Parts: sequence; C-alpha cells; structure tokens
Amino acid sequence: ASMSVVEKMRFTAERPSLDWLLVLEARQWMHRHGKSLDINDGAWGCRDDVFEGIPHGGGGLGDPLDRDILLVQRDLADGYVSPEMARSVYGIELAPGGREVDQASTARRRKELLRERLRKGKKLSAGQAHRSATDQESGSRLPLGEALYVQSGRFHCAHCNRTLGGVRENPKLGCILIQAQLKEANPYMAMRWGGESQRFKLAEYACPGCGHLLFVDTRLNGEQGHWHDFKVWSWADR
Repeated sequence: ASMSVVEKMRFTAERPSLDWLLVLEARQWMHRHGKSLDINDGAWGCRDDVFEGIPHGGGGLGDPLDRDILLVQRDLADGYVSPEMARSVYGIELAPGGREVDQASTARRRKELLRERLRKGKKLSAGQAHRSATDQESGSRLPLGEALYVQSGRFHCAHCNRTLGGVRENPKLGCILIQAQLKEANPYMAMRWGGESQRFKLAEYACPGCGHLLFVDTRLNGEQGHWHDFKVWSWADR
C-alpha cells in the first residue's frame, strides 16, 4: 500500500463571525503552547491558519500475501509497516529477535491465511460449475492486472485459473465475500472509532478456489448489492 503524505492547506479568507476575537485569542494560545485543534471537533480557521491532514495510504496492487518478503522486511526496517500489520496483512513471521523474516514460517502463515479466507468467505452465487482454464481454450489470454485474466469470454483467477463467470457478468459474484472492519486494512482508518467505522466497512472478494484477494471495496454499512465496476464487454466475443 502507498504511504500517507502530509497535506497542508493555508486558509486565505476569514470566516465571518461575531466570535472572531475569541478565535484569535484561542489561536494565539495554541501557537504559544504548540497545540493544535482537531477539525473533527468543529475547529475552523482564519486567515493564515494552516490546516494539516495526514490521509491513510491508498490501495495497493495485488494480494498483500503475494508481496515480496524482502520488500516487506524493508518496509518493517523503515518503519512503514508495524510487525503486527506485517503478520496479519502480509502474513510475515519474524525470526527470534524481530529483525529478520523467517521465510519457512512465513510460507506456512500465508497458506494458513488463505485457508482462513476460504473458511470465512460467504458464497455469493451458485454461478457456474467449477472449472479451470485449459490449454485447449480458444481465444487470446488478456491479463487484467495482477488478479484476473479473460479467455474465451470468461473471467479467470490469475492464481488458480478458476472461472468466475462470463465477461458480461459481474466477476465479484463468482467470488466469496469477507466483510471486515477498516482497521484490518490500515490502523489509521476510522481512528475516532478505534478502526471500527460507524459508516463504512470493507468488502473483500476472494477466489473460492485458492483464497487470493481479487477485489476490495469500501462500502457503506447496510449498502446492498455488489458494485459492477469492472466491465470488459468489448472483449466478450474475443
């Protein structure tokens, strides 16, 4: 996942208010004492105030369980990833001392997490009978990022070749669904609620054959259906 960056915005206009003298006094006190206001508590700014925000990291590319072990180890050493998140998200097991990755234990941990997804996932649709792509299938193989490819007018998991449905269908319906709290993806998400947002949740779609993550959406609590935002109809007849 990408690292967060600090974003700053300087207010260029004063907000009309009868209480501006109180705001000025409060701002001067904060500057003297090195304090800041939480914008979630209703703070607002005046001219020359600086708003500083630190957004959480964006989505990564591919399943975190496929990330190169040495790259995760580098992220740990640089402080980008905590040991706890390295274990729960990337499936990394550290050797005694906590500085080096135990590669054998990591391989076992990653397989364990894949099996856990298969146990937890909810099947969304009876869909088509299980089948995998074969060398005899006609048509070119068109890769779609790290997770999928299209062949013979069907979506396939790039990890195990399992068929997820035709290209005119929503491939998510061929997956299993795991609903999770935002904190499971990033400890800086929904911090006001301890990582358990009152409004949003994660919808993780995994291959029912191998357990690898194929899609992850951030959904409103109570939102029905599944986003069909991955359409390749122009390839239907290839």
